Amino acid sequence: MAKKAKFNKYNVLDTTVSFTYQDYVENCEDIEEEPAPENSAEFLLWCADMRENYYLDDLANLRCSKDMCPCLITGSLGLWWGHPDIEPVLCPDIESAVKKCFGSCDDIRVEFEDGVYTCYAMHHDGTNVFEVRKLSKKGLKATENGLNGKTPKTYWFCKFIGY
Repeated sequence: MAKKAKFNKYNVLDTTVSFTYQDYVENCEDIEEEPAPENSAEFLLWCADMRENYYLDDLANLRCSKDMCPCLITGSLGLWWGHPDIEPVLCPDIESAVKKCFGSCDDIRVEFEDGVYTCYAMHHDGTNVFEVRKLSKKGLKATENGLNGKTPKTYWFCKFIGY
């Protein structure tokens, strides 16, 4: 009997993570500093700095992964008037693709499942949803001179390994 494939889904990057005042107080205790009051500018700045640090760490993890290879972004924009599809975008690697997906959005969550990275980029109108797929040898050949209006074919892709 064939072995069933493992379900492999996990968050790769998430800027929506929130920190509690207790997290802040514990951090202040660790560095032997007096905590500022809850909802103070110091506390809110600490939260923003922590989210930024997590984001940069997660990007560094992507950079060190085995998935630093050419890829293609497809997906749709979440706008107040609908969800138009985007023109596919070529990227040299997963890190630049995630940065491209984030763009000027407020927050991003990246999940990895079954060899595909899915990016949810939240902004004031809604959520853009992008899929980042690794290009196969045939995909690289088909896109070596750019997309030029070509529609991606399924054989253009293979699975990312993940980290």
